[in-house]
Amino acid sequence: MKILKCHIENFGKLQNFDYEFNSSFNEIIEDNGWGKTTFSVFIKAMFYGMPATTKHKLNENERKKYNPWQGGNYGGNIEFEVDGEEYRLERFFGSKESEDTFSLIDLKTGKPSKKYSNNIGVELFDLDAEAYERSTYIPQKEIVTGINDKISSKLINMIQGTNNPESYENATNSIKERMTELKKRGNQGLIAESKSEMTRISEEIDSLKKSADDIDLFQKKVSNENECILDLEKSKDVISNQIKAYSKNQKIIANRNYISEMEQKIGELKTKIDKNMKILNGNKIDNEKLKTIQSKENINESNIKRLESLKEEKKKISKEISGLFENNKTNKEEIVSYIDKVNESNKLMGELNLLKQPKEIYTLPKKEKSNKPVLISFIIALFMLVLGVIFISLNKVIISVILFIMFVLCSGISGFIYFKNYIELKTSSPIIINKNNNEDEVNQKTEKLNLLDKSINEYISKFTSDIVNDRIKFLYDLKLNLEKYEYNLEKQKSNDEEIEKLTKTIDSLEKEINNYLNKFILDKELSKEEKFTQIKTTFITLENSEEELTKTVKSLSDFRKENSLEDENVVDVENVDIDKLQNQEKMLQAEIDRHREEKVKLTKNIDNIRNQLSVLDDYEEKLEEVETKTLELEEEYKILDLTNKYLEKANDNLSSKYLNPMKNSLNKYMKLLLKDKYQELNLDTNLNVSFETYGKSRELYYLSKGMQEVVDVCIRFSLIDVLFAKEKPFIILDDPFVNMDKYKIENAVKLIKDVSKTYQIIYLICHDSRK
Repeated sequence: MKILKCHIENFGKLQNFDYEFNSSFNEIIEDNGWGKTTFSVFIKAMFYGMPATTKHKLNENERKKYNPWQGGNYGGNIEFEVDGEEYRLERFFGSKESEDTFSLIDLKTGKPSKKYSNNIGVELFDLDAEAYERSTYIPQKEIVTGINDKISSKLINMIQGTNNPESYENATNSIKERMTELKKRGNQGLIAESKSEMTRISEEIDSLKKSADDIDLFQKKVSNENECILDLEKSKDVISNQIKAYSKNQKIIANRNYISEMEQKIGELKTKIDKNMKILNGNKIDNEKLKTIQSKENINESNIKRLESLKEEKKKISKEISGLFENNKTNKEEIVSYIDKVNESNKLMGELNLLKQPKEIYTLPKKEKSNKPVLISFIIALFMLVLGVIFISLNKVIISVILFIMFVLCSGISGFIYFKNYIELKTSSPIIINKNNNEDEVNQKTEKLNLLDKSINEYISKFTSDIVNDRIKFLYDLKLNLEKYEYNLEKQKSNDEEIEKLTKTIDSLEKEINNYLNKFILDKELSKEEKFTQIKTTFITLENSEEELTKTVKSLSDFRKENSLEDENVVDVENVDIDKLQNQEKMLQAEIDRHREEKVKLTKNIDNIRNQLSVLDDYEEKLEEVETKTLELEEEYKILDLTNKYLEKANDNLSSKYLNPMKNSLNKYMKLLLKDKYQELNLDTNLNVSFETYGKSRELYYLSKGMQEVVDVCIRFSLIDVLFAKEKPFIILDDPFVNMDKYKIENAVKLIKDVSKTYQIIYLICHDSRK
């Protein structure tokens, strides 16, 4: 398999980046911070997607770490070739996995392809993302060389020749899951539950067999309870009879007291009735008549208030109309005539002032120039401005600029014409005309003016002794006061008529009301309203008292019939303590109830035991079933345990078969890198490396950091050789030789060149020393 080219739309700091790959060796040299690791992570993300995680640290959350710095679509595409077919893989990512998109295009047809799903990395390489990072992706950070379940499964299945990479893994997982179901830590699981069920059923059976012996004991206790109940009920009956005798005696006394109270009540009611009859003086109350008289009283009160109001208003009007027009008679027509005289006097005064001036200046009206040109220029300028805005919105920049220039010119012309007309109007000179005075005309008008003023002043002096400066205002105010005076005279006349009418109505109603009230014997100190209330209350009280007397007499008669008290004798019960007797009765009843409850419990226990004994056979049968099931589960666990051990042994035997090819390939790459410094290494089934020195096997950690990186890279190449026997993958090296010396780097570069003959290499570095 080979990558042909890629396009990064946005990924981390990389934006709109394209790269075409060579089919064998691709070397990318860029400074630190350019985005080499971002580029390698992008390639991995295209095939495996971005893992979903809730971690907040950037180093543990790739989706968050590589979210584009500059914003925009998050992802890109890769074109690759596999099995002679070419495809374009597109992926874009969101803030969460559900927002991701995936598509695969067949480049030959240009149509979407369904040959691979969004799990394309696993389908192409037969490895998950973790296994990919442990094999074909060699990063700058610490290289992980251990083996995981996916790599182990693939290696074993390649040896077995099976197409199911999860056959061993699924089998062992199924066995372990079932064994966990059967036995869990803390004495739990199906076997422990079954044993617990056996114990519970055995305890139930033992309890049932033991409880059968308790039936006779419970029956004896029931008999004892019955005897106690009989003795207590006898004692209670004696006390109950004493309480009944006391209650009967008390009832007789209470009945006689009741009769006495009822007779006293009848006497009181009769006295109350006589008293109310005296107030009513033998008159029967007609409610409608009472309401009518009372309403007339309310009307009369309103009339009296109205009369008082009218009298007050009459005083106020009399006060207002006295004075100004009482001795000085005039009318509106006369006042209007003097207003006309004042206007005529003012007019003559104006004419005289004009005649007495030696020269007068008259300014002829200035002829204003037309503003029509100004308006036309302004409309044209406004039209140009609107067109300019429209052309800007249509992206016609040149046309809009020309239109804006024309707008400015037209606006300037309009302003110039307007101010020119304004200045000419303001600077025009007045025309002066000379007139000669007319002395005869002045004398005539002066004499006429004096006569008018004398007549006006004599009229005004009739109403005020003060000097009046504004005669027109004074005359208009005088006219208003006259109108008000005439209105008040008319109103006073109307009030006098209403006062006379109300006085007659009040006297008539007062006589009718007094005639009605004098029929009854009422308190003289009371007001009329209180008298009406007394009549109404007395009548209601009388009716209620008579009704109550009738009911009381009947109740007493009925009570006497129901209770023949004359034959009853009252027994002396002074020495009887009824409270003590009642307490004793309650205590005996409580004791009887307690014994009865105990008897019910004992009887229920006997019934329960008999019911439980009926299911004893069912429990014994259930116990036998659970014992059988427990034995079967324990046998199943033993078989599963043996099966798992045999599978592990078989797996170890299979795993050892890929060690020799891995070991040979590892030592081959080590020899290419180290030349004469090469030392043979050992490898176990977990890809752990060791070497022998001074006759003792030592782990890889005894070597320097640079040598460890050499071994790690060689292990990766040897693992790739074994994993991909058929379809060759691409290999990404993200500057893995940082800690190597010059000699090892030279050999490592030669090694990469040699490996690129078999695999497509993408080699990312930041320094020419590792070029």
